[in-house]
Amino acid sequence: MRSGYCPKCKTPTVYRMRDGIGEGGRGVYVRTSWMTKPSPVESFVCTRCGYYENYIQDEQKMAEVINAWEKVV
Repeated sequence: MRSGYCPKCKTPTVYRMRDGIGEGGRGVYVRTSWMTKPSPVESFVCTRCGYYENYIQDEQKMAEVINAWEKVV
């Protein structure tokens, strides 16, 4: 979606906004411990089909995820 094209319907109808789709007012809660703060996200949405994606913008939080989450294989 970062290219401006929707991966679902293949149209150039993608728009973005920082924290456009999120919870907690200032981002989303990416749980890596029992106490966690919201992380900012970059949100993308296709105005044709409604598909959307969020990308975590906090590099430190991404490093914490490596230790706290299960890797998909």
